[in-house]
Amino acid sequence: MSKIHNTSIISSKANIADNVEIGPYCIIGDQVEIASNTVIGSHSVIEGNTKIGSDCKIYSHVSIGGEPQDLSYKSENTETIIGNKVTLREFVTVHRGTAKGRGKTEILDNCFLMNYVHIGHDCRIGENCIIANGSSLAGHVILSNNVNISALYLAHQFVEIGELVMASGMSGTRKSIPPYVLVEGRPSRIMKINTIGLQRAGFSKDLIRLISQAYKLIQKKEIKVALAEIKEMTTPEFQQLKNITDFYDRMLNSSRGIVSFLALDNEDMVSNNNN
Repeated sequence: MSKIHNTSIISSKANIADNVEIGPYCIIGDQVEIASNTVIGSHSVIEGNTKIGSDCKIYSHVSIGGEPQDLSYKSENTETIIGNKVTLREFVTVHRGTAKGRGKTEILDNCFLMNYVHIGHDCRIGENCIIANGSSLAGHVILSNNVNISALYLAHQFVEIGELVMASGMSGTRKSIPPYVLVEGRPSRIMKINTIGLQRAGFSKDLIRLISQAYKLIQKKEIKVALAEIKEMTTPEFQQLKNITDFYDRMLNSSRGIVSFLALDNEDMVSNNNN
């Protein structure tokens, strides 16, 4: 049986699975679904058409499924989806999607959002992402899997951030960030390859070397020539290189553009990585 504190207000229409724990003074709306073994901390508000997966830990004063901060929103029945084993620390806010956007805001499995993080409408957060204290993602931002965002980072709307990116704290971006790099500054620039992150993800030395080589080509050559050469380097063993070329092919003509490199004469994209 679920353990629900008697001071919380739970709609009779909400779908609460077994073994859910809901702390004091929470408010759970009509269209909310919460899967088993999830814990909701005190004073949290979950509203709108919201689905929360199993084994999540939602700490106190979290707001999920609130109306988007978008003047065009007209009470459409849009969604908020939280995956399994997601941790949302104190005062996190996650707003529902908009009809003119994706129609839903998503946080996929195994994500960890620290306190005061804001996820705007229509965002999609991939699996295994970590977003540190006070960071804010505006509407329509997409994070790929295994992204690590440090504290107080700001991302402009419609930005896309590639797989295994690490973004330094107190920085921000108005442009999209390709996979496997470390970015820093406001506006953010590519500092180097996220070597330590790639090593932790099990990337081989040869693959990291090829990723470094690919970004050197992008730095130094006309982009279409560089992408053609990277595609020739791509093999079944090193399919991750395709993530780089796919990103650039997709984003080159986007409204946001792509972040640039800190120094075009950087000879070693791998060295001195202290992230």
